[in-house]
Amino acid sequence: LRGTDDAWNRVAITSKGVSLIDAGRVLDLPLMNFENAADAETAITWQKGDQDLRVDCDARLHGLAQSASKSGNSTPLDGNVRFTYFGTGDVHIESAILSSPNSSVQVFGQQGDSFHIQMSTNRVIEPFGLMAEFSPPVADLIAKKSELLAVAGDFRFNGNVRINSSSDVEYRGDIAIKNGRW
Repeated sequence: LRGTDDAWNRVAITSKGVSLIDAGRVLDLPLMNFENAADAETAITWQKGDQDLRVDCDARLHGLAQSASKSGNSTPLDGNVRFTYFGTGDVHIESAILSSPNSSVQVFGQQGDSFHIQMSTNRVIEPFGLMAEFSPPVADLIAKKSELLAVAGDFRFNGNVRINSSSDVEYRGDIAIKNGRW
């Protein structure tokens, strides 16, 4: 993307039923490989190129049961996500309200690289699997500690998260586990 002068370029896109796999290819997010679809309102702005590229998106994620997925790679979480993708590859989640029969997740962005999360689930893989699709550090953490996804019980999280890398993930807040089994 190159601007021909110093004016900012802007493109607005409305999409319905777009595959997350296809969206991941466009945004160069190779980890995003869920078969789910989403509807979105997207605004793309840039002046010089990738260094100042900004993609603001309000998306409605359509949950998809694992059994309905051809590859088995989907998320049952359904709901709204507002995020900004930058040409640097960074993604800032402003807000997300997602739910499934097993999980409820609310995320609200904060200043800098942290966000507040309120989550309850009895299937840890649902929210953490989705986060791994957008965050290479979370994907790395899950790859190194895959046994975390097999922990059983009812979980509640209410705290702040900061992710810099797979070795620099910080959660500060409350965790409640009921009927937990490892």
